Order: sequence, then structure tokens, then C-alpha cells
Amino acid sequence: MPFLKKNEPAEIVKNAQESGADFVAITDHDTDKAYTTSTNKTNAWIWSNEIEIFDKRIGHPIHLGVHNIKNEEVSKQLMYLAKKKRDAQKLISYAFDNDATVIANHPWWAPKGYTVNSVRVW
Repeated sequence: MPFLKKNEPAEIVKNAQESGADFVAITDHDTDKAYTTSTNKTNAWIWSNEIEIFDKRIGHPIHLGVHNIKNEEVSKQLMYLAKKKRDAQKLISYAFDNDATVIANHPWWAPKGYTVNSVRVW
């Protein structure tokens, strides 16, 4: 895909603010680099990450939107809980203990080859 300045995270935040948004969260799968590598952060930009986790109790990967990440230590621990521990409950509890917000992104979706188990997601 060609480089387009309007697709740069800092530009997205700037354009959102100019359009009247109070806050902006940019998420991508399993990375918060849009936030951590930007040199143009504003108070409106919420540190966020869409984290994929395969918790065996659920039976398929799910995506959790974690917003209002406070610092690098919290970010690293969230990824550790997702990728190494594979424990959605611990990830959510840790996020809440650190004042983050967690959203079950598209909870009725499962990757090809898996059957959705929305009861266990909740």
C-alpha cells in the first residue's frame, strides 16, 4: 500500500480533533506502536491495543480492545498475559486494576475453522 500522510496515526488523531472528537483510540492487532512510536501525541489520543488471545476455556481466539493503557509496563504485561499465559480473565482483571477499559471486539466472530462460543466469551 502506498504511503499516504492522511493514514499516519498522528494525522488521524489531528483530523479527528479538527472534526470535533474529544478522544481518539487507534488499535491494530497485537501492537500499540501507533501510539508508542509517535512523536505527536496529544491529550486526546488514548493509548490502546486490540489484543488477540486464545484462552483454552473459550476454545477460539478472541480480540479484546484495551484502552487507556497507562505505561509501557502495563502494555507489556497485557501482552504477556495474552500470549504466554493465554488467560483472558487475568488479562481483563489486570487491565481493570490498572484503570484500563476492556471491550470484547466482535464477540460473535471466530477465525475460520473455529466455532463461536459466545457463552464462554462472556
